[in-house]
Amino acid sequence: MRLDMYLQEAIEKGYGIKLSRSYIERILESGAVLFNDEVIKKKGFDFDPAKQLPVLIEDKVKNIISVYRTGKKQDEEAGAWDASEMGIELDEYRVQKAADIRPRIILETDDIIAVDKPQGVSSHPGKGDRGADSMVYQFIKYMREAHKYIPRAGLLHRLDKDTQGILLFAKNMETYNEVKSQFETRGISKYYLAVCEKTPRMHASLTQHLSYLKKATKGSKTYSEYATTEELVAEVTSSQRSLKLEGYIGRRKGTPYMVYTPDSHTARALVGSKSCVSEVFVISESDSEVQLLFKPHTGRTHQIRAQARYLGAPVQNDRVYGNKDTLGGTMKLCAIAVSLTLKGEQQQISLPLQKIFS
Repeated sequence: MRLDMYLQEAIEKGYGIKLSRSYIERILESGAVLFNDEVIKKKGFDFDPAKQLPVLIEDKVKNIISVYRTGKKQDEEAGAWDASEMGIELDEYRVQKAADIRPRIILETDDIIAVDKPQGVSSHPGKGDRGADSMVYQFIKYMREAHKYIPRAGLLHRLDKDTQGILLFAKNMETYNEVKSQFETRGISKYYLAVCEKTPRMHASLTQHLSYLKKATKGSKTYSEYATTEELVAEVTSSQRSLKLEGYIGRRKGTPYMVYTPDSHTARALVGSKSCVSEVFVISESDSEVQLLFKPHTGRTHQIRAQARYLGAPVQNDRVYGNKDTLGGTMKLCAIAVSLTLKGEQQQISLPLQKIFS
């Protein structure tokens, strides 16, 4: 039997937690596994469990489990750890210069932090950003100052630089893996408010949907007329059938721009084409704009912005997929609500209405 497979089963049985393969490797690297009184670090080490079993050094195993569950070792603070496991090399200067994330925290528990990402700040530091701030550096700075450690976890998803709204961070690897799994299996519900331009090129599917709603309802409120974000999402999604956009998204050759299409033949001409699904609900309509609530089921780059362009109703002030002559102005796209499961309990996180586009 392979040693790594045995350890995963033994630890789940003995400690009630199923560690990821990377954490099993970390247990091996820590010298916590003995066989014939010899430290074994090779995950592919093969043995016969019917003849002899490995011996686990309990304190070392518990330390790794503690890191997985809480982000901290049992016997020391992690303030000196770097952030390489978040996918970046820790730049101390950028950590010190990062903005204070505390005024933007919507929710914080022992496991997760939800923040209101402002427009103009990247979710994750990227190549060529020349030292600009990012939400990851703000998170690292806050965790080190407020909690005295940097968790070996972090950013759970991303928002475009010019998109505002709810961004989630995990404070330990147990939560990180639990929530990441929900993203991968589409077990998380996300809602985005998009204030879009009404144009003569609006797609027939949207105009027909608007026409139907005019006949079916006496009128609609703008997003700011609702009492809470929770009320907005609940009322809009329960009162109408969604317009479903199910197709493909990929990059147009020779450009950095994404294109959404429902046609598989057209999708073949796109670079890196992937499946793409969203539900769209109408919040309100006026002569010049339509307010839409997007519920994406996939998380593709620029998904909502490209789909809004396809509908002929680009997001207001979107200088990539809308009016390229727009001078300044806030792009009217905001992640306003997220629903997920944490440790078996449903968690609803909403951005207060007064903070949207503020």
